[in-house]
Amino acid sequence: MSNAYSAMSFSSVAPRYNQINELPAQSAAEIGRALASMIASAAPVLDAGCGAGRIAIPAAEAGLSMVGLDRNQAMLNEAVRLAGQRSFWGVHGDVACLPFTAESFNAVLSINVLHLVPAWEQAIAEVVRVLRPGGLFIQARGWMDPESCASQIRDHMRTVIMELNPGLRPTAAASPAVLAKALAELGGVTEDDQIVTRWQVETSPAEILVQMAARQHNQTWMLDDELLTPLVDRMNDWIHVTWSNPAAVQSVDHGFILTVTRELK
Repeated sequence: MSNAYSAMSFSSVAPRYNQINELPAQSAAEIGRALASMIASAAPVLDAGCGAGRIAIPAAEAGLSMVGLDRNQAMLNEAVRLAGQRSFWGVHGDVACLPFTAESFNAVLSINVLHLVPAWEQAIAEVVRVLRPGGLFIQARGWMDPESCASQIRDHMRTVIMELNPGLRPTAAASPAVLAKALAELGGVTEDDQIVTRWQVETSPAEILVQMAARQHNQTWMLDDELLTPLVDRMNDWIHVTWSNPAAVQSVDHGFILTVTRELK
């Protein structure tokens, strides 16, 4: 894996990261309640790679004592600012070298982070180290209807980005199957995915293209002009071939998935 992907800086996007990846308020609350129902509230919970607190803050609102760790200080500062007086403590650090003693947490969350970590296997070993006996490792990720225009555009865009710059490739941990195998080798028993909330977004291929060009899309905020310009040009051509009326508004089904692993050792 090239360093180009894992070396991306989130500093410039920190103030608008949660907006780009916006969760409806009701869905955020449902995610927080789902986490609280899984985890004993008396013990602290680590969000390893918490970003701007997109999930840790709803979890704190649901009654969990959250510790958010991130290596990007700007993202961490934003999480602390948004958390306000909620039960959230920010810690600057690396998920592959957690600055905590063994058996510190009742649960560890991993939300869209291991695909950014070159030493992702070491990060999992660190998760195991800081989990208390019987603790939970909870992976979380967003979901979109794979047949929707938004999902098709995202998938094609990822292909084009890697054609334009092969270095922008995530780690092997981006594959759920690879992660599941690594966790099983550590004794982990992984439960079936749970979709804990669903919502719909009204959008169109043309609107998504505008968001991409403005770096208001989750796949383009990190791209420089040298890469963004040809990407948007190619995506514009592909969108107009794929949809006869790119401006037509479509409903896109979204969801949020939690995957629980127990018995790690």
